[in-house]
Amino acid sequence: MKRIALGAAAVAAIAALALTGCSSGGRGGDAAPSGSAAAGFAADATIGVALPDKTSENWVLAGDLFKSGLEKAGFKANVQYAPASNTVAEQQNQISAMITNGAKVIVIGAKDGKQLGTQLQQAADAGVKIIAYDRLIENTPNVDYYVAFDNFKVGELQGQALLDGLAARSGHGAPWNIELFSGSPDDANSAVFFNGAMKVLQPKIDDGTLVVKSGQTDIQQTATQGWKAENAQSRMDSLLTANYTSATIDGVLSPNDTLARAIITSVK
Repeated sequence: MKRIALGAAAVAAIAALALTGCSSGGRGGDAAPSGSAAAGFAADATIGVALPDKTSENWVLAGDLFKSGLEKAGFKANVQYAPASNTVAEQQNQISAMITNGAKVIVIGAKDGKQLGTQLQQAADAGVKIIAYDRLIENTPNVDYYVAFDNFKVGELQGQALLDGLAARSGHGAPWNIELFSGSPDDANSAVFFNGAMKVLQPKIDDGTLVVKSGQTDIQQTATQGWKAENAQSRMDSLLTANYTSATIDGVLSPNDTLARAIITSVK
C-alpha cells in the first residue's frame, strides 16, 4: 500500500490518481489492459465514492468535490453516503453494489475501518482498485492507496489553538479549567487527533496551567461514539452538571466543528 499524505488538494488529486496511478498500485503492479486510457482503464469509467454519512459538513463537501472533480476528468462518479441510520452494513452493501455494477476504482471514507475486509476482498477478486480516503482501512491487505492529512499534526494544532485561545480570550490568566473530547472509537483517526493534541496539552495539565475538573483525560473517557453531535452535547451536559455548578469552564478541546457546535450549545 502506498500512503500519500496530502493537504487541502487531496480531493482534487483523486482524479489524477485514477487516471495515472492505479495500474501500478499496491497489489502487485498489474499490467495495464490493452487499449485502456491513461495506462489504467477507459476515460469514461465509473469511479465509486463511498462516504460514511452526511452528519458532518466535511463529508458533504468532500462528496461534492469528488463528484465535480471526477466528472471534470471525464469519469462517471457514483458518490454514495451511508444513510442516517448510521449502520456499517449499509456501507458494506453500497461498496458491494459498486463492485457488481462495474466500478474500476472505489474511494472509501470508511464508516468503520475494521469491518470492510469482505468487501475489499470482493474488490480485489474483481480487479477493482481501492483508495482509502481520510480514514485508514484496517485488517485487510486489499488497499492500494491511502490518502490522508497529517492527523497527528492536526491534533497538535488543535491543542495549540486551545492554548492560544485561552490566553487571548479567557479574560484571566492561568490556571484554566478545560474539558477534553475525542472522536469515535471506531475511527482510527480519533486516537491520532487526540494524541497529537495531548502532546501539547498534557505538559500544561501536569504543571497546573490547565485543570481538567472532571478528571477525564484518557481517550476512552473522552470518546464520542459515531462522531454524533447529540452524544457530545449529552456528555457536555453531564460534565457541566457534575463539575461546574460553581466553577467556570474556560475552554474545551473538540476534534471537529460538528462536535464543537454541540458542545457550545450545551454551554449556552
